[in-house]
Amino acid sequence: MAKIPDLPKNERPRERLARLGASSVSDAELLAIFLRVGVKGSSAIEVGRKLLKKHGSLSELGGLTVRELSLEHGLGPAKAAQLLAAFELGARTANEKMARTPMNSSDAIYDAVAPRMAYERKEHVLIILLDSKLCAIRMIELSVGRTDSWKLDLTGSGSSRRLAARRKVEAFMAMTTYLSQASPASWTCASDK
Repeated sequence: MAKIPDLPKNERPRERLARLGASSVSDAELLAIFLRVGVKGSSAIEVGRKLLKKHGSLSELGGLTVRELSLEHGLGPAKAAQLLAAFELGARTANEKMARTPMNSSDAIYDAVAPRMAYERKEHVLIILLDSKLCAIRMIELSVGRTDSWKLDLTGSGSSRRLAARRKVEAFMAMTTYLSQASPASWTCASDK
């Protein structure tokens, strides 16, 4: 494959993204823009394609560790850390959006949590703390475990761990009580006014 500088300007991923927007480039081309350079015999676009082919998707790629990514041809520890930072920026952007969207349906909760959980390899039990308008204030991770079971450890080492777990359970109970009393008429966020 030709090097990116050898491509006509209108076919280069970075220039096309600038001209037409991020949705105009493929996942491999987004990775190429991020990587900036390829390796001997492969353009950055080819490196991106190989990563996606090997791992199946951006979600799977985002679920790798820095160590795992740095073993990939064309990625060292620094580039691997930068790539994971880019995935984390996307997840945090989704979290910010969650704070502005009422959590008034299972679809709304899924849309808010899915970007954060897309890269996870284990099941997470989360609590979303809501304000009086059902907008997220904070998300608490109650437990991480296998997909077939989870366990809340209240007997961990030290009283601070037990206290933290107890506070998580108390927050969950308070949220459950609030949700059982919530009125759909109040389900708009402050940013919607």
